[in-house]
Amino acid sequence: MTEVVHIKDRKEVIHELKFSPDSSFLAVGSNDGLVDIYAVAQRFKKVGECSRSTSFITHLDWSVDSRFLQTNDGTGERLFYRMPGQVRYSSGAKFKKYTGHSAHVTNVRWSNDLQWVISTGGADHAVFQWRFLPEGVMNGVLEPLLQEGYADSNSGESDSDVSDVAELDSDIEQESQTNYERQVYKEDLPQLKKKLIGSLKRQKAPEEGLRLQFVHGYRGFDCRNNLFYTQTGEVVFHVAAVAVIYHRLQHSQQFYLGHDDDILSLAVGRDPAIHVWDIQSLKCLSLLKGHHSKGVCALDFT
Repeated sequence: MTEVVHIKDRKEVIHELKFSPDSSFLAVGSNDGLVDIYAVAQRFKKVGECSRSTSFITHLDWSVDSRFLQTNDGTGERLFYRMPGQVRYSSGAKFKKYTGHSAHVTNVRWSNDLQWVISTGGADHAVFQWRFLPEGVMNGVLEPLLQEGYADSNSGESDSDVSDVAELDSDIEQESQTNYERQVYKEDLPQLKKKLIGSLKRQKAPEEGLRLQFVHGYRGFDCRNNLFYTQTGEVVFHVAAVAVIYHRLQHSQQFYLGHDDDILSLAVGRDPAIHVWDIQSLKCLSLLKGHHSKGVCALDFT
């Protein structure tokens, strides 16, 4: 009788809970008017939330095939919910991952000529413009996709067998289960899923890539004293987790991408650290961390 897991997602009392017939899910209803769905195989990780009831949950029950959940509440309403899909879409699929935004990405769109990708961030208030590199060729010259100051992709190693989270089989599965505060449910199309999974296992990492080309915007709504001129005339500022060096005459930018969180006065916010980096080589010369408990809001040299 040892404790397997301890969960407290609701403030009100819990009146009803049931395992699904196939033992994949646990449904928990409370006086908050919500039913939380937990995945048993993932150490009861929360994978869904039934939130249409306007009163406390009095009863819940599963369909025999575990695909649907029905609930009754204090107002007499009877509601039906479709459960999350149980087939893994991500097994064996390769992808490329590019860093830059420090918050969730709200939208991504291609330009009409398919030469650029525009991405918009949420809390980082940033618009990024990425240039499409077909098979590593840019301006007729073969170039490596990884260049100084640009983000690399996970490409071939994107589907390693080991994940940072013990309950997940691979890092792709971990990426696919990241919660961005919007629950997505997959339609039940068994035959299509089998074909899709087989196709993904045969796929290789895409040859094409993206390179951050231009950043539109400047973090000025909550920061001060964070735009500088270099001795050679470049303008240095920051947006989201990217430090930008703007060349005025060429109307071009270079980027330092060593941060993984918002930059405040060219230093990060949460888990604050100070990156001392070379503007010409875009390499980090020193990383100072462990001394600050809050965001570093001002910097200066002797």
